[in-house]
Amino acid sequence: MKIKSLSLAALASIAMAASSTHAATVYSIANSSFEAPDALGTYLAGHPPGWTGSASYYDCGVGNAAYISMTGATGAQVGYALNNTSIWTGTVTTLTLGETYTLTVDVASRSDFTSSGFQIGMFTTGGTPLAVSGFIDPVDDSAMHAYSVNYTHTSGSGPLYIMLSNASGSNQTSFDNVRLTSVPEPSAALPLLGALGLLALLRRRR
Repeated sequence: MKIKSLSLAALASIAMAASSTHAATVYSIANSSFEAPDALGTYLAGHPPGWTGSASYYDCGVGNAAYISMTGATGAQVGYALNNTSIWTGTVTTLTLGETYTLTVDVASRSDFTSSGFQIGMFTTGGTPLAVSGFIDPVDDSAMHAYSVNYTHTSGSGPLYIMLSNASGSNQTSFDNVRLTSVPEPSAALPLLGALGLLALLRRRR
């Protein structure tokens, strides 16, 4: 029988295929570490390439991390927002039912321009929130710290936008290393794993 001819190596390959259904999808985000445009060692006001801003053009931009005494940045620069400004970018055009999306952003409070609150979140068409962190008071140590929000998609098709917001008036919040991943619903792989277990049992009996 064909079941009898299955080797342990073949069963292992099937197991690897089943487990790979849980591998995370990593999405590409435009200018995710705000390395463009080159701030020439200081800062540049304006919407970073790949991002749009909700308020004045001058209330967001990119800055050299060393210039603003920031530590832990992924590259030479960080993005920033002040005066209750939000910046956002589109990442996923079609959302997959049952998938859990995780947005992670490194956030810091500038030591000489201390932030008293920020939000990170995922939104869809019309600004409808999918998952929002709520107002967070960042650690006041001029160092980047990672913050995350999760969203499991249950209806509709998308798209998904990432939004980063300063919520502290004239104070400044710095953002860096924006990343988005998704994993499928765990139950999606159960039928395949069940079949694998049955094959292994039948092989042992024969």
